[in-house]
Amino acid sequence: MCFWLFLVPFLNQQYYLTMKFTGKNIQDFFFTQVEDETDVFKCNKCRSNYKSPKGYTNLHNHVIRCHGVGWEDCLEKHLQKYQVDMKPDGSIGASAMEQSIIKSFYSSNEKELRAYQWIKWLAMRNMPLCEIKNPLTRKLAKIEPFSAKTIRKYIIATAKETEQAISLELKEAGKVTLLMDGWTCDGASTHYIAIFAGYKHPKSGEYNEVLLALSPTLEEDDLGADAHIDLFEATIDLYGISKDDIACIIGDNCNTNKAISTRWDIPMVGCASHRLNLAVKHWIDEHRNIAEAIEKVSTLMCKASNLKTAARLRELTLDYHGVSLKAVRENVTRWTSVFSMVKRYLRIKQQLDDCDGLAPYLLDGPQHNLIKKVNEDFEIFHMITSEIQAKGVNLLHVRLQFGTLCADPRYACMREYLNSAAVIVQSKHFESGVRNIILGNHTNLTDDEREAVERLIDPKKLEAQQEALQQELQEGGGDGGGTAGRGGARARVLSLKEKLALNIKKRKIGADLPGNVTAESMSVYVDVGKLICATSNCCERLFSEAKYIMLPHRRSMSPIVFEALIYLKKNEKFWNVKTVAVAMKRSLEDDRDDDIYYQED
Repeated sequence: MCFWLFLVPFLNQQYYLTMKFTGKNIQDFFFTQVEDETDVFKCNKCRSNYKSPKGYTNLHNHVIRCHGVGWEDCLEKHLQKYQVDMKPDGSIGASAMEQSIIKSFYSSNEKELRAYQWIKWLAMRNMPLCEIKNPLTRKLAKIEPFSAKTIRKYIIATAKETEQAISLELKEAGKVTLLMDGWTCDGASTHYIAIFAGYKHPKSGEYNEVLLALSPTLEEDDLGADAHIDLFEATIDLYGISKDDIACIIGDNCNTNKAISTRWDIPMVGCASHRLNLAVKHWIDEHRNIAEAIEKVSTLMCKASNLKTAARLRELTLDYHGVSLKAVRENVTRWTSVFSMVKRYLRIKQQLDDCDGLAPYLLDGPQHNLIKKVNEDFEIFHMITSEIQAKGVNLLHVRLQFGTLCADPRYACMREYLNSAAVIVQSKHFESGVRNIILGNHTNLTDDEREAVERLIDPKKLEAQQEALQQELQEGGGDGGGTAGRGGARARVLSLKEKLALNIKKRKIGADLPGNVTAESMSVYVDVGKLICATSNCCERLFSEAKYIMLPHRRSMSPIVFEALIYLKKNEKFWNVKTVAVAMKRSLEDDRDDDIYYQED
């Protein structure tokens, strides 16, 4: 008896040496705690309930019965196969992919997980579908591949299945905005319309954006307002959204978008970045001497890009700056390219002077000094441009920045585009109403503003309006005034650049609202500060990513495959191995090929 007692510690030590997972790992991997029960757990495979009041013995015994003896080795090999690293305590990472691989050990078959891994790799790495057939890829990949035709079918099916997860979140969010823009890739023959939904996330409460579609119009030869409206209605119908759920549309201030707003009877918020771009170009044109100097810099940079001159310029800049630099040329569509061109000119001015053949195109002394002065203006414009491109910047902050800029007499001509009442603004009363709501001035809306923002009323808040208003009035206070000028002290006058930087700091710390007033607590309207953003730059960022997919040798790719790939990439958090598994089953039931008129990618 004593002999066996002596051996127990060694037997236990051997047992734990061969066991690779702790009791906590077993509980986390294979069980889900039953609601309202602290010691009852449901098996994720057989769905049976088991009590585990003391320790994990019952759970461990069930795992052996459910998954068989030796399940530890099988699970470890399964994780190693998909390159999931184990931590010293037997746990793994918390990413969605790693958790999906754990679940696939008992819930998904190997084929479904393989499909998920390949789709994720192709979509997230912008890879062509034919890459899956490449012999080197097949040799290096540890995961058994599919045929390009099969994976293409799974990609399209997974994209369709992902729509349901997005639809559920949008319905839970309630009100949404539609952000839109158009794009035609160089050398391609298809014009794509990007449609995003902006909304206040139902759980985090933060502003969020999700890609709904990147598609041509339903009739590709029609790019008018009615064709866009047909595409929008077909898109929102896929997600179970009605026209009443749309707070507004956000896009460039072009005539087509204005016509969409008028005919669809939904207010439009013009993209602030687009307006600023037009305003800067207008400011340059209004100053003829500046326009002429910039035009001469553009000509100089164009000549400096010739082969022999560019080679000589690289040598000179390498000797002087320690790095080879080339001339930067202007892009007529964006003023920021002018800023980049001017900065590069000022940096390599001396090397341009030393290049043979450029003497006739060099700027004279007054023009060079003017460019140095204009660069300071461009620094200010670029500060605003970069800052308002941040995700979720609201209309109130943009109005503050534009107002601060236009208050300077040097930039007074920019009011033609940046003024709140400018002709370019499509829905003036709607935008001013939204700004007042953010400020907490919802009780002082004009009749026109109140009518324009009527679609933003939250029924639940409307019912509790009087109670919430009374509470805020009792808790409110403060004269909202500052201390500047008191006690005879003279405040230092801030420069324009400092004023703009101060506005940025206020936005980051949430100091846009005066005193203790909060728009959400006192208003009967939805939280427009977390719903309506000031730009449609998410579309521009999407187009930049799309260029890595629609490469010159992939221009024959069909719109369906192209949309599916970028849709899955942008909406990664809405799909996983389970989504792929469901999509694969449905793709087997539907043998139709909606893409038969396009070549294989």
